[in-house]
Parts: sequence; structure tokens; C-alpha cells
Amino acid sequence: MGSPASRSNDPFHPSRHTPQSFWERIRYHFNWALDDIVRYTSLDDRYNQPVVIVLGWTILVTLVVLAAAPFEVWSPYPRLSSDLEILRSRVDSAGLAVAVARNGQIEFAQGLGVKNAKGDPVDAETAFYIGSTTKAFTSFLAALQVSNGNLSWTEPVHHYAPHISFSDPFLTERATLLDLLSHRTGLPRYDIFNQVARNTDELLAVVPHLKLKADFRTDYIYNNIMFALSGTIAAKAAGHDSWKSYADSLLATLELNNTRTSPSEFDALPNRADPYISNGTYFPETANDELATAGGAGAISSNVLDLSRWAQFLLGGARLANGSTLVKPKDLEILFTPRNIVPVDAGSPLTSYALGWQISTYRGTPVWSHYGQAYGFTTAVCLYPAHNTSVVVLSNQLQRSVVVVCPMAADRVLFGEKHLRPSRHIDQAVAAQTAERVALEKEIEERYSKRASGTTPTLPLKEYVGKYQSELGTIEIAKSKTADGKQSLRMVFGNFKAELAHWQYDEYILQGDLKLGELADGLVVLKFAVDSDKVTAASFLVEPTMDFVAFERV
Repeated sequence: MGSPASRSNDPFHPSRHTPQSFWERIRYHFNWALDDIVRYTSLDDRYNQPVVIVLGWTILVTLVVLAAAPFEVWSPYPRLSSDLEILRSRVDSAGLAVAVARNGQIEFAQGLGVKNAKGDPVDAETAFYIGSTTKAFTSFLAALQVSNGNLSWTEPVHHYAPHISFSDPFLTERATLLDLLSHRTGLPRYDIFNQVARNTDELLAVVPHLKLKADFRTDYIYNNIMFALSGTIAAKAAGHDSWKSYADSLLATLELNNTRTSPSEFDALPNRADPYISNGTYFPETANDELATAGGAGAISSNVLDLSRWAQFLLGGARLANGSTLVKPKDLEILFTPRNIVPVDAGSPLTSYALGWQISTYRGTPVWSHYGQAYGFTTAVCLYPAHNTSVVVLSNQLQRSVVVVCPMAADRVLFGEKHLRPSRHIDQAVAAQTAERVALEKEIEERYSKRASGTTPTLPLKEYVGKYQSELGTIEIAKSKTADGKQSLRMVFGNFKAELAHWQYDEYILQGDLKLGELADGLVVLKFAVDSDKVTAASFLVEPTMDFVAFERV
């Protein structure tokens, strides 16, 4: 580990924080040594062979002596730092930033890897998009207005937004903030409209025409638009003209000075990560209207330091430095009260959804967490309320495998690694990533196996050019050319613009969509209906879990 004098003076350096009591040091360092021993010795050998027993006593005596060494030496964080680099290497992650905070203090914060194509290193202050972990901010903004008496958790939201209705009148009459913020309205994602709409008002205007996938309050169906609606309602109750304005006021109050609420602000930051796609490809700029339109569902960017302060603020009862609290305890508690059961794989722990937070347990202790993904970014924010501890993970790559950092850090910092070694977490991450890759490749292979190759459009491409309309809006089809100069079609649906590639017959897929990447490979999104020598309609896949929607030619 090196001498204390040789270490960085950085207050977040892995060597700066340690177990505080004599016996905590003994237990910690014994687990550290045991972590290495078990790599070469089975459990049976460890207890049955005399040489191992002698070795164990030798280690124990040695650790008693070592425990008297300077306080700064003993820390879980050097090993955690090593774990993270191994994980990053094995899952081939471009950049990663991680922070651990306890009892109001940030004990560890580190950047690993690179943040852009130039190879600039990630550090603890590097900003990333945080995706759906924005939702926790939005639910807190709603709680603020409930505490202030301007909103009610149980009042139907159409009382606050009478211009908003749902395709099911019963949902219009009954849906509350508790429903919107816990994904139990029955509405599927319809995320395409975050790109179609030019602003949040246009996004919410389409809500009355969206079909339900399940009955009201019968299922957990994730929906970003409902968080955009909730954020707009909370902002209006607070006297702000937008979710952004209201969120900015909260960030100023909490002094989260490196957190932003719009793509243009993020792109202006000098220390920010570019989203990594694959094969060395980065998006040098991420500014787009989609995240701004989504607002309270996923527009925030931040770094691990600010998010750790945010997490510790919540764990501290939403208490400010002056001792005052922003929300009433009962309203803060509601944010973490389960409302909906989240479907999980067999063998996984039971997970519930509260208001912008998932509620689960790890090693018998409660965990409040949420994950986020947006344009090549992955985020995990995990709170361990029984220990006043938080773990924040930010990555500039779409890799859900990095979420194992939370339990891996918890084992190092909270649980003494009694049961599961870090290598097991890393192996699980690699296995999950491999399984995800295999599943996607299988799905793409199936799409291609069902393709009728060698077919052509029924009519000349010029016959498909025109406008197609439904209650969801207007799609415009124009002629275009592929990268190799072939004639093709281009689609414009509000703010959403896409090049189309012929798939089979009169069906088309998206061409070269870097945001979706391989997810779009072989996925038919547009079907034209041809009657004799005339194109009469275009059916568009507005939501992958629902049927195509017909747009009539006008």
C-alpha cells in the first residue's frame, strides 16, 4: 500500500478513510487477507489442514500489530479502487466515476478510464447524464409542494392540469401523483414522442391519444411521460413556468453547483464525458431536444460529488445546513414507500417501486436505488438508509453491468465481505453483459430469418412520398439517398427525423440510427398499405410493445 507520506493529499483518495476502532481494523484487515487466501485454499482445506491453522494464527498476531499503525493506513477504499479498475477492464467500459458517502461526508470519489475520443481521463468532477435518476428529483419537487399545501398526493391530477386527459375516462377521473410517479397508470413508454415533440407542452398534448397496455393500477409499466407531466404540475404549483426553472431553484438551494437541467448546459461544461457508443465511436455533442422535452423524466446531468451530496441530503431527512427541513417527514417517507411491484427474474430479490425510487434489500438491509440510461450513459444511485451510506456510479456507456458497483462497494464498506467476494460481483457483471449481448444477437438473427429477401417495394418510391395523418400527428415521407447513393426514403414526424432502409415488400427499418444502434437492426418500424396503384396509409410502430398505428394518407 505504500507509506502514508507517499499518498495523495486528495480528501477523496482511497487511502484517506478507515475503520475507526481497533477491532474494526482487525476485522477489516483479516477479511482483506482472507480475500487473498481463499483464492488458493478451499474452505475445507482452510479448516482441516494444520498448516492453514498455523497460518491463520500468524495472520491474526500480525494484524494486531498492524492495527497499531497510523490511522490512515486502514481503509476499504484501496481495495475498492482496485475492484473498480478490474471491473472496468473486464466489461470494457470507456469511463467510470464512483463515489461513496457516509454520515454526510464523501469518503471516496474516483474517476477511471477516459471521457472522450481524445483520451482525457475521467475524474470525480466529470459530469455525465444521469438519465432516469432524474426522477428522484422530480418526485422530491412534488413532495415539496405537497408539504407546502399546494398539491395533494391523492387528488386526481386533472384538478391541477384540467387540459390533460387520458384515453380511458376512468384514468382521467382517478389518476393521482402517486399513480404517475409509481408507474401504475397502465400506459406504456411511448418514448418516441420525446423526440417527436418540440417541447414539453407538445409532448403532453399527445397523452389523450395514447392507448393503455394494462388496466389502471394493475401492473408496473414504466412511463417517462408521466414524470414529465408530474414535473410540470409541481412546477406550476410552485409558481414556475417550467420543470427546468423549478428544478434549477432546488439545485441552487442545495448548492449542487455542477448539476445541470438541459442538454445545452451540459454540452457547455468544460469537464464532461462524451457518450461512448462502440468501436471507439463517441458522440462529441449530445444537445438535442429529446432530453429537454422529457424534463422531469431524465434531463439532468451531474457528477458523483453533487449526486453524493444529494443522496446524503435525503438520508439526512432533507435537512439543510441551517437545520431547517425542506419537506415534512411524512412526505419524505412517502417518497420511499413501496407502491408497485417490479417484475424481476426468478431468484432475484423482491423489488418494489415507490416514487422515483426502487425499494429492495441487500444482505438484509434496505436499499433505495434507481438506475438510468440515456444516449451512451448509465447511472446507478444506491442509498443504504440503515447505514446512512450512499453509492453513486456514473458511466459514459450503455452498460447495465456497472450497477454491480453498488453491492460491490457495500460489501467492501459496510459488510466486511463476509459472504460474497468482489470477484463474484465482477463475474456476475460479465455474465450479465454476455447474456444481454447473446439475447440481442439472437433477436436480430430471428428478425433476419423471417425476412423475405429479394423483394422490392410494390410501387416506384415517388408514389410513397407524401403526408400521412392520425390523431397522433402527421408523418411526412420524402425521397432520399443511402450512403452508397441508392434511392431511399426519409421520414419526418414532428421533430423526429430518420432515414429509412427497405426491409421487405413495403416495409422499412431505421437506417444508421446511432441512438438505437443494434436495437434497430431488422426492426420494422413503418409499413405502407398499397391498394392497386396507390399508397393509402402508413402504419408506424410508435411503441414497440403495442400494435402499429395507422396514419392515413392526406
